[in-house]
Amino acid sequence: MKTQMKNYSWILMLSFIILTVNVHAQSTWNPVAPMNPVPLKYTTAHYGLKGPVKKVDNMEFDAQGLIIKESGDDGQTFTYSKT
Repeated sequence: MKTQMKNYSWILMLSFIILTVNVHAQSTWNPVAPMNPVPLKYTTAHYGLKGPVKKVDNMEFDAQGLIIKESGDDGQTFTYSKT
């Protein structure tokens, strides 16, 4: 009877350790994980601008704050649409 209780306690303790390790291993929270960057900044909020903005540097925005035209440093002009 004494050895049987010893076996049960070992099994119980081992299963508790395995379950806690598995639960901890599946945690997805990581404080040092990088934030995903925005691939294309297309609103005034992405540039940290507030209020109604029509033109800043080489970018033009519409009334909703979306970029509509951007001119590059080499003279090229890029036009964006909502489609």
